[in-house]
Amino acid sequence: MTYTTKNIALLVVMLCSQFTFAQFGNLLKDVQKNVEKKTTPAAKTNNKPAGNNPTNSNNKTSSSPKTTTNTIAEGRDWYVSQTNGTGKEGTKEQPAKDLGNIVAQLKAGDVVHIATGTYLGRAENGSDEITVPVSIIGGYSNDFNTRDPWGQYKTILTGNNVYMTSSLARLAILTDKSFADYSGEVLVDGIIFDNAPRNRYKTTEQLCILRKAKPETNENPSPETSAISIKVGKNTQVAIRNCVVTNDAASQGAIDVQLGENGNGIIENNLIINNTGEGIFAKSNWH
Repeated sequence: MTYTTKNIALLVVMLCSQFTFAQFGNLLKDVQKNVEKKTTPAAKTNNKPAGNNPTNSNNKTSSSPKTTTNTIAEGRDWYVSQTNGTGKEGTKEQPAKDLGNIVAQLKAGDVVHIATGTYLGRAENGSDEITVPVSIIGGYSNDFNTRDPWGQYKTILTGNNVYMTSSLARLAILTDKSFADYSGEVLVDGIIFDNAPRNRYKTTEQLCILRKAKPETNENPSPETSAISIKVGKNTQVAIRNCVVTNDAASQGAIDVQLGENGNGIIENNLIINNTGEGIFAKSNWH
């Protein structure tokens, strides 16, 4: 699905019981074929961010959103590995352990490559908020030489049922104020978002999401925010591809994208299953 500030499409997906990632393993196998056919950037080519020249394991290419000629200078590559990560260097040889550990260092145009693993956020707070336009690409092996985001090398962003911090989106890229006019791209590709551990359920047998906290038993509320929230200023291009979003209890869009003037976005080949509210909430902030 593509949309611009003049043409907004809305997809509503409403499901009511928890559907864990393991339960739709067979479904992933079926749609894996689509991942291989769609945009699956693996690395920079000709020193350009992966989002601008996407390739998949079969070396096929697919077009990115349209970009303006006045683009921002390209940033650096960052690497994150739960298994091999340490410190904040974020290099391929010395990757960071979690995306949250390098967020404060990110610059406009940077590309973050995340290896296989389950990531809980910095201090296990279950959310990452980024205020600069960057690309986040998952599904790599720990040496970053192979990519299979829905198969062997799943990059899962989740968290814990913690109080207050759980009210933030699992991944929020909010650049509308800090980069009000940015002629570049924001890309999220090949990430699995599973909010189940962040939610509060009635019982382990009755998997009905409960919104409110229960302080007397130290049970925290379920977050009512999106799994992916992207809000950009004018001239910024947005792409969300090859992601899985599940068990999100958002009141407005499991995927929430808001564009500015002259913005352009594409949301394609994503599996959005077992979430409340809208599956995709896409709109323009420009009138």
